[in-house]
Amino acid sequence: AKDIILDEIVQIIQTNKSKEMMLTKIKQELEKRHPSFSYEELGFTRFSKLVGSIPDVTVSKNAAKLK
Repeated sequence: AKDIILDEIVQIIQTNKSKEMMLTKIKQELEKRHPSFSYEELGFTRFSKLVGSIPDVTVSKNAAKLK
């Protein structure tokens, strides 16, 4: 399930032409697709740490960007 979530986060960011998106927006989109989504259940203390664990994504301040 974690791999699916990570893939979807990348897909969500790719919908922006700038390949960059605010973390809150990514989380909202993810929660629409997976209403029971919880980053804690995947072993992360913060949503930003989950997003930052994706090799192709850089997190800075409140935004994530595809490398």
